[in-house]
Amino acid sequence: NPNAYIITLESHTLVNGQWEWVWSVQNSNPGNGSNGTVQNLSHWGMEFGPCVNVASVTGAAYSSDGVNWTSFTPVYQADPSQACFTTPVLKFDYGTTGSAKSYYKLVFNANYAVVPSPGYYKSGNNTGCCTFNFSGVGCTDGENPDIR
Repeated sequence: NPNAYIITLESHTLVNGQWEWVWSVQNSNPGNGSNGTVQNLSHWGMEFGPCVNVASVTGAAYSSDGVNWTSFTPVYQADPSQACFTTPVLKFDYGTTGSAKSYYKLVFNANYAVVPSPGYYKSGNNTGCCTFNFSGVGCTDGENPDIR
């Protein structure tokens, strides 16, 4: 179900000369994965638009409250833990609990456009893996990113 989780671009903001993107993910119908419910998110990943220079990612983090962040070193590669999305992605290896929002942050040294982008989620055995589109990172036609 591509609508199992509500993925919201919370902000796309210039902070100290870097572009900070924050998304939230929320389980739309938490449960054990049967009768229309959805298991907790295990992790999710996003594909960047072809114009995005992966080296322009200068930071990545996740949070349970959108205030206190846990940083990690982002990697852009295929996620072998699932089979529904086989191209390179930036994987957020952090999930959801019940109906609470989880937050995910990327920092870029370039200003990219908000564009419809493909992603995937992975959850428990009953809900599994699925692809979806969300407000992601890319460029509009003919646009070049503002690389600093």
